[in-house]
Amino acid sequence: MIRMGQVSLMTLAGLVWLAGCGTNPLSSDLPRTPYGRYQALRGGEPPQEELDSFGNSRPALRARLRPMDRP
Repeated sequence: MIRMGQVSLMTLAGLVWLAGCGTNPLSSDLPRTPYGRYQALRGGEPPQEELDSFGNSRPALRARLRPMDRP
């Protein structure tokens, strides 16, 4: 009885591990919020990444968190 429990536990652990290796459900090119869709439709979408002084790509947090310019 104990061996069957161990086998069941190992099978469950394997299935959970394999399920975690799937593809990401959120694509980086899709807007995540209605606000993001609004910005993309009006051409005001900030860049997702920018290069730092060493040439490495970093998230563009300052550009994304800056208040929108008013028309």
